[in-house]
Amino acid sequence: MPESSATKPFAMRSFVTFMVTWSFLAVVVTGVVLFVVPQGRIANWVEWRLLGLTKESWTNIHNAFAFIFIVAGALHLFPYNWKQWKSYLAKRAGNRLDLRRPKKEFVLSVAAGVAILAAAVGEWRPVRYLFDAGALAKDSWVVSAELAAPYGHAEESSLAAFAKRQNIDLDEAMEALRRSGFAVADGSESLGRIGAAAHTSAMAVYAVLKPLEKRPAGPAQASYTAEQVEQQFEGTGVGRKTVAEMCGTAGVDLAMALERLAARGFASAPDQTLKSIADAARVTPTDVLKTMLIGNPAATAR
Repeated sequence: MPESSATKPFAMRSFVTFMVTWSFLAVVVTGVVLFVVPQGRIANWVEWRLLGLTKESWTNIHNAFAFIFIVAGALHLFPYNWKQWKSYLAKRAGNRLDLRRPKKEFVLSVAAGVAILAAAVGEWRPVRYLFDAGALAKDSWVVSAELAAPYGHAEESSLAAFAKRQNIDLDEAMEALRRSGFAVADGSESLGRIGAAAHTSAMAVYAVLKPLEKRPAGPAQASYTAEQVEQQFEGTGVGRKTVAEMCGTAGVDLAMALERLAARGFASAPDQTLKSIADAARVTPTDVLKTMLIGNPAATAR
């Protein structure tokens, strides 16, 4: 008489196999999400969510299932499939594996793994195309380059501090936000909280404030110091912007920026990204930006 499922002993091997399967699927799904999710500075700025989950939640899910996948995968390999795996390593000499004669599949898999590792570290083509595609996907969450966060963690700044930093009259800012439907009592609340109260993002708040910005009189580059450049532009993805785009964002004359870069020995063009210029000169994109805005800053060691 067949044994009923209720009386069958628990099959650990089947359980481990299922855990490998579910954790693998979870890692794949969350990995794809994290590949296209915006950078943290952008995710907070646009109040990014997918299926109601924040970037941090997706990261936590990915890390949890990655750990389960490692443990379950190790158990799946040893003890359940260790003998079969060893048979793939090398040819047999009698009843033993001759590790001096590894199988070609094993050798080719190791070579392929090393090649992929080197391509990822060196950002070689065609792996570089994959990274570029990911960067484009991450940056696409900002609807307009003009509405990108003007500095790192701008959503955490109070309205008063943000207005002062962006040269905006605070009273005008509060009036404009109220006309746009935002509840603003004073300038103490952060842009993120103002946006969240209206079920939107800090970027939407900035879209209202952006037209109120007043550029200082005279050449903008004269007002920058190295510390101000780092404070305002670090963490805002300057490396992926072209020289022309960065000049527009920072309010610096393009011809002047190119002249300063040439004087420092940087080979540059208006449509070239700051990262490509920095990589060629073995400095950081922020160093290139400092040169554009200041002229002759000290380079940062890489």
